Amino acid sequence: ANLLMDARGEPLVADFGLARHVDESGGVAAQEVSGTPAFMAPEQILIQQYRLTAATDLYALGALLYRALSGVSPHGEGGSEDLIRRA
Repeated sequence: ANLLMDARGEPLVADFGLARHVDESGGVAAQEVSGTPAFMAPEQILIQQYRLTAATDLYALGALLYRALSGVSPHGEGGSEDLIRRA
């Protein structure tokens, strides 16, 4: 829902609500779980144990492409709790 297509068919990102500043080491020390379960990287779910990095965004991009090609989330179908457990 946060990717829109413009008149030329180019994708646009429409929501930066989860954007965080990256520190000098290239990571983010987030304190709370946030994101869309169907596209979340494991480190987003285990936020107290891991730092978010550019790899987290690459994971989400890969999950988005997987969904675009297959029609399902890489974590499968189901409710938020099921998707988070599988991720």
